[in-house]
Amino acid sequence: MKRILGMTLVELMIAMVLGLFVLSSVLGVFVASSSSVSRTGQYNQLQESARLALRLMREEVAQAGFWGELTGDSLNLGSVQVLAAVGNDCLGEGDNNGSMPGQRGHFRFLWAYQQTSSPKMTCSQQALVGSHVLQIKRAMGPAQDASGLDSNRYYLLANGSRGILFAGDTLPVPTLTQGRYWEFQHRVFYVERRNDGVPVLKWRQLYVNGGMVEEELVEGVEALQLRLGVDSTGDGAVDSYILPESLTHEQWEGALTLVSVSLFLVVRGSQADPLARQALALTLPGGTLSFDDGLPRRLFTATVMLRNPVLALRGQL
Repeated sequence: MKRILGMTLVELMIAMVLGLFVLSSVLGVFVASSSSVSRTGQYNQLQESARLALRLMREEVAQAGFWGELTGDSLNLGSVQVLAAVGNDCLGEGDNNGSMPGQRGHFRFLWAYQQTSSPKMTCSQQALVGSHVLQIKRAMGPAQDASGLDSNRYYLLANGSRGILFAGDTLPVPTLTQGRYWEFQHRVFYVERRNDGVPVLKWRQLYVNGGMVEEELVEGVEALQLRLGVDSTGDGAVDSYILPESLTHEQWEGALTLVSVSLFLVVRGSQADPLARQALALTLPGGTLSFDDGLPRRLFTATVMLRNPVLALRGQL
């Protein structure tokens, strides 16, 4: 009679224990790899969100105060005829800080303030306290033909000495000798927290229908701050950086020469990172922000030189 060969109970138990060790090791490697991929993806998303937000803001800041053929002059009712009214406008601090130039004061084509419990702008009531609200007004290129104007946009028709501001739905289209048509835009950037708790970078931009309409730009932007590069000697170089809230009303109205803007953005991820430090402190121009919720965050910065160099806040070269 032949003996049936096989594993004894002891051998089977040893094999099972060894198998569990191997499986545990493989599972550990898989979990670590999966966590690493997730963390890498989340930090890549932070980079992409910051890149998009900074690109949008850099383009606007660089072109602040560009008025086509009138660049270098302040838009005022002495040189510009205003044929358009704006409903649901964004009105900021100062005598002349709406979408269209008014009767009194300097037309503020670039203006910013730090949000407090008492907002200084009618359209930024929900902006996060501590962040800056940034306003830009400019003409947008390239110049357009009169036949291709959008009825839901505003336009600046300008030559070297005169300008006309009008709505695209206005008929007949105004004319001006040797004038060219540029889209006229007013945008306000700010950070707001959505109902689901996620912070987002938003802007309001100008339309004929609806006035200053709110639009969501980038998720995860948790703080926006900036500094202004000021030339105090007249040589076109930055002599000092100052916070917008450090400027007096008279300085916003007058002889302060601005040549650059530094942007600071805090961008956060959507999921807590167990390997990240629980306490995180990020230093911004307005002070240090501290976090302890485990969400990954990064501080991104960029300095933008105005393409129209040595622009003064009063709008003169």
